[in-house]
Amino acid sequence: MKHNRIIILAATAMAFAGCSSTDDLEGQSGKELKFTSDISAITPVKMETRASVLATSPDIEAMTLAEKDTILPENQILTRTDSWSARSTSDVAVQIGGGNVYKYTVDNNGVLSSSSTYYFTSLSDQTVAAWFPYSAAFSQFSVKGDQRTLANYNASDLLYATCTVNQNSTGNDLTFAHKTAKIIVNVTVENANYLLNSTINSVTLSGVNLTGSFSNGTLTATNTTGTVQMYNSSASTVTGTTAAATFEACVAPKSSTGDITVTVNVGGTNYTGTLSGGKNLRAGYGHNISVNINKDKLYILGGSTIAVGDYYAMATNGQAVVVKYSSLTAARNKGINPVALVFSTSITQGSYNHGVAIALNDVGTAYNWAKTNGHSINPVTARYNDFSMLEKETTQGFNKTYGSQKAYSDNPEYYALYYAKRYSVTYPPASSGWYLPSAGEVCAIQKNLADCSSYIWSEGGANWRAQNSNVNKYDTYFTAASGSLITGWHWTATEGYFQDNYKGVLVWNLKDWEDWHPTDQVFHLRSILAF
Repeated sequence: MKHNRIIILAATAMAFAGCSSTDDLEGQSGKELKFTSDISAITPVKMETRASVLATSPDIEAMTLAEKDTILPENQILTRTDSWSARSTSDVAVQIGGGNVYKYTVDNNGVLSSSSTYYFTSLSDQTVAAWFPYSAAFSQFSVKGDQRTLANYNASDLLYATCTVNQNSTGNDLTFAHKTAKIIVNVTVENANYLLNSTINSVTLSGVNLTGSFSNGTLTATNTTGTVQMYNSSASTVTGTTAAATFEACVAPKSSTGDITVTVNVGGTNYTGTLSGGKNLRAGYGHNISVNINKDKLYILGGSTIAVGDYYAMATNGQAVVVKYSSLTAARNKGINPVALVFSTSITQGSYNHGVAIALNDVGTAYNWAKTNGHSINPVTARYNDFSMLEKETTQGFNKTYGSQKAYSDNPEYYALYYAKRYSVTYPPASSGWYLPSAGEVCAIQKNLADCSSYIWSEGGANWRAQNSNVNKYDTYFTAASGSLITGWHWTATEGYFQDNYKGVLVWNLKDWEDWHPTDQVFHLRSILAF
């Protein structure tokens, strides 16, 4: 415990005679009342109920919230708030015997002084109560909603002390105790060197109690909850590849909280996690929460959400990163290289639910779909002119490569599936891996990368023609990332019926569909992956 000896001194000596002071300031004994004082240290603890919560905001970024497993050693206790000298204002209220309240000011050396001096009025014991921050009287106390400044943070740290004294007492001791609960959030951001801006700007708590009723030295939280912006007690630093910072806030004590939401802003992007309810936030305790921006999730460079036209990229350590077109140069300067171009954020494949991206270049030159025309797996039931069904078919490519039919993509006689999976560009481990697109995924490529709004059936050519297309819309996105444009006809993974009982595979380019082709014909391959 850190002690600060505080002596009450009179700013102006007062004589018995000739003074207009009131009776409670000047009495028969004529003996001045003096105090010493200290502030109890915050007790660091883990949260009462162990929990590890994984939540996302935006929907591709994870933050782990977990309590400290051990009590912090003494040398890690944050003693700054256990000293009067660190407070920007130190006006303390002192109440004698339940009567008037007087304002005292504590200087940086711990000396307390007032414009008035209290003298004993009788030989009986006197009860003294004192509190910080100063107020003439209070039955309710509220912490500041914005505690980002030291002044507001200290003003939210309610201190209270009592003692019993008489004129024969010496060294009357007022031990100020913290009556609010402190929440300490320790933030780390892994792989921070891959962010364009890894500064940990702020931490906000939602669902905490801001106000409490005060009686007999105890602050009891009301049922109303609110939001607190926390004080940054240690500036954001980057050591190696990890950014770290510590934030603190005072809240009203609560024996069983509701859910508490913690929002961390890193480089302008908010990451949010929810700590489940039932926590015991105790007065005079520092409740530690560790927040880790998870290295296994995605970072976004240049924005906060994933969109069509973003690059799916990989850092030198395998970290998956989404890069906005405007941030491509900055990403490359950090060793982050684009792998594919995002064409959909609504298609889900297995556990990969953030988006699907197309490779920047073709696979090799051109291939048969299979060794012979007799190689077939499971054609869809649609005939060649049932386009509405084909738009919904998004499963065959992924399923034939990583699902129940993955054996076909490992059979070199199924050339298109086999070589699409083995496209030579390395991808982040957090993604699905390369595979041949299905018809529905190609529809998304045409609609989102080439503005194909609708299709018409051409009986003579036995194919679908896209209308109102802009096939050059994303040309610069491919070439800027050392990619090549999508030209010529490409295989899909979708099989169907070409004529009555004749099976074939659908082929495509950026604006058109060809009819079902025999599997021994030759077309290009362009792989995709899900993430």
